[in-house]
Amino acid sequence: ARKMQAEGYGKDEILASCCYAIVENMARSLWNQVEFPPNTIVLLHGQTMLSDPLPLAVTHRLQEYLGSDTYCVVPPFPGHRACFGLVKGLEDNNLPEIEEFCHLNDLIERKFHKKIIVCRGTACGDKNARCIRTKLNSEGAQGKISLTLGGCTTINELEARIRKDKKNEVPDAYEVIWNFIDSKLPKSEDKNRLVIPRSFAVSEKAFFFGKVLEQFGIPVHTDNVQERDILEGQPLFPIDTCAPNIGAAGQFLRLAREPHGIILVPQIDFLPVEGESVGRTCTTNQGGVFIAQHFARSKYPEARFKLFDISLNKTDPKNIADQLYDEFHDLFEYYVVNVSKERFIEAITYAANEYEELNKEVAELTADIIEEAISNKYNISLICAREYILNPGIYDSHIGKLLNDKGIVAIPAWVIETYPDERFDFIYWKNPNDLTTKINAISDKKFHKIIKNSRLKGLVRKIETGNAEILMSVVMVSTFRCGPDSISLPLLAEITKNIPTLLIQSDAIIAELAHLENRVNTHLNQLNKNLYQELSPEKTANSSMDFLNKFQMDGLNKETDVIYFPTMHDNRVIVSVFRAAGLTVMDNFDDESYDLEEKVKTGKKYVGDSVCAPLAAVFSDMVSAINDFKTRKESNDPRVEEKERVVLFIHSGDGPCRQGQYMNICQLNLQKILDDSINQSSDLRNVDFPVKLLVNFATELEDTDDYVSEIEKWTTIQGF
Repeated sequence: ARKMQAEGYGKDEILASCCYAIVENMARSLWNQVEFPPNTIVLLHGQTMLSDPLPLAVTHRLQEYLGSDTYCVVPPFPGHRACFGLVKGLEDNNLPEIEEFCHLNDLIERKFHKKIIVCRGTACGDKNARCIRTKLNSEGAQGKISLTLGGCTTINELEARIRKDKKNEVPDAYEVIWNFIDSKLPKSEDKNRLVIPRSFAVSEKAFFFGKVLEQFGIPVHTDNVQERDILEGQPLFPIDTCAPNIGAAGQFLRLAREPHGIILVPQIDFLPVEGESVGRTCTTNQGGVFIAQHFARSKYPEARFKLFDISLNKTDPKNIADQLYDEFHDLFEYYVVNVSKERFIEAITYAANEYEELNKEVAELTADIIEEAISNKYNISLICAREYILNPGIYDSHIGKLLNDKGIVAIPAWVIETYPDERFDFIYWKNPNDLTTKINAISDKKFHKIIKNSRLKGLVRKIETGNAEILMSVVMVSTFRCGPDSISLPLLAEITKNIPTLLIQSDAIIAELAHLENRVNTHLNQLNKNLYQELSPEKTANSSMDFLNKFQMDGLNKETDVIYFPTMHDNRVIVSVFRAAGLTVMDNFDDESYDLEEKVKTGKKYVGDSVCAPLAAVFSDMVSAINDFKTRKESNDPRVEEKERVVLFIHSGDGPCRQGQYMNICQLNLQKILDDSINQSSDLRNVDFPVKLLVNFATELEDTDDYVSEIEKWTTIQGF
């Protein structure tokens, strides 16, 4: 708004732009969680809907989102919230009888002195927050009344929290664990120090790198991203990107102008995993640090950065030394240290052992906290996100503090080491693979079975069997425009249907604490009243995983299968190759009618707006393929006579594009289509034929006898 004002825009234009920005934010982060039928009538609640700009912006964006007429209605009293939870509560015949009462006139006839006050983050801890409230004071025969109205209720509870006996306070586990680990990291005030910025996946491995280099007498300092880094980095990005990307840019700018010797910038491509998962770090991590370095060097060309690639999926010290020894030659030269290859391997071995010991200490600390929670009957929330996102008050919207203030012990999921679940080996990224494994186990009340630490295992078993008399819920934290999260969240939404869950999407720029507090309160209401159990359907073990198997191939059959190649470009070459092999393959590209932009719009109606445009386009082609097959069957097209299955090609691999790693989204949405749950008026209703996903066609053909028996090997080679 300030920028537009400086550029000469009028107040109406600024207001309209701000309203549309707010609505756009909601559309991208929340609307894809709701299944909107076409021609929807939407009730617009909230006091702000009494104005013109906001309801107009909502209506315009909804019509754009749905691609059909949408009718928005503002009720006469839009500020009256719909309290659905209250309806359930009123059914209880055992409600306590209220014995104390007051006469309404005692309140109405009182005279209040009103004063406008500004809370500058006193309650929430956010020094940039500015919440306007009304303070009311009154004295009368019935006594004194002093209260504040408006904003978050945290300010109203602050005084009570201050007076609370310290011995009875809920442990701030979230902050305690972070501070404990941070205290173990190498810190140096030497002006010639080697700085390791804790950004992206480097955050969890900074301890390891620091311990390696400390062995050679190098002054090492690990640096945490700060709130001011995000504010400084934001103007550098005129495009949508995740908050950690913005924070890293600001952090590198700050470090570049501060005294330093070398700023170490590991670009980690793979993280250690058990099982068959590829173990990739996030997409932005594999380039985000390079972008951050670019911004810093552009402004401070004299800054010394040491950028290098490293894969940590193999933890053997010799393998790591082979990657880094020659790479670190100029670093050793700068600090005037003579390091042999053997000495380097010894330092890596030492650092790996120290890192393992640190993880054990953290596990024991976490066990102490859970034990205290059980003893005091405090419910527990497992906060699920990447380690670098769960930096208290930076990227996580203060979720740990909000839960702590409400009497919940918040524990970051990454501190609990678990064994992998082979059913999730297909998940491409290390962190989503780890979190999905944990969340699915919690959903099935089998979390204790996959925990490695024996003490933690016993404590969690006590919770899951009900012997602890407390609940464990899941809170998922994501940042806007996070690629891996936008792909894994639909799967997690399916898994967590029957357990108390809260999803927080934070952009780390706008601290919407009042809004978040409302969501936390709703989450706690679910927990305290067991609403999630009463309102959810019965769940059988692992039922959330059934859809993963529904679309798997068992081999190609020339007689019954029709293959479609979803495309973002001219695919006629590949189509012709497999058609020449005797398979039935349908054309879905022609120069006159192909419209990629329209495909993206259509696809996003199914897969949501948070995923990439290519995925949306490909899924649109999948839907078109199902429609095309159905139409051909109804018109007795001879090419589909006696055909029974639609086979959809989706390409996989280890990068650079992750298209094949999004298969679970395709599975989920195909399931919704076949269940007719997306669109009651869709022409996809009553689909009575199976759909299969053929993953990585060329590779599968060489490895699977079922495929080879149907297709000559020349097809594989020519197709590839």
